[in-house]
Amino acid sequence: MISRTLAAVVLWFSCCSAVASAQTDTVPPSVPGGLAASAITLNSFTLSWNASTDNVGVTGYEVVRGTTSLGTVAAPALSLAVTGLAPNTAYAMKVRARDAAGKWSAFSAVLSVKILADTTPPAVPAGLAVT
Repeated sequence: MISRTLAAVVLWFSCCSAVASAQTDTVPPSVPGGLAASAITLNSFTLSWNASTDNVGVTGYEVVRGTTSLGTVAAPALSLAVTGLAPNTAYAMKVRARDAAGKWSAFSAVLSVKILADTTPPAVPAGLAVT
């Protein structure tokens, strides 16, 4: 009889403590800050940011260009290579953090990143001949 009672208590504790911990996380992660762009080229750049903090633990970051999500970067990574861009174009970037309980932070402040313009003229043709 004691073993059945003990098993029931262990089962109840396992079940209810998992539910209680999920219910007690009411705090979203902090907003990521310090957005910066580096390695800017004619069609790409690297976006980086500072880590968010959370009482449960940050699991990832969603990166958004304009209104398009570029996906989620798994923590502890704090950067993403953004590729396939058009030269001489500005892009609005923002990031938000997600915690282990599935809560999202607010989005970071927007960082505007200007892609380099293609200022190199084409090469002058050589070896032309009139016939």
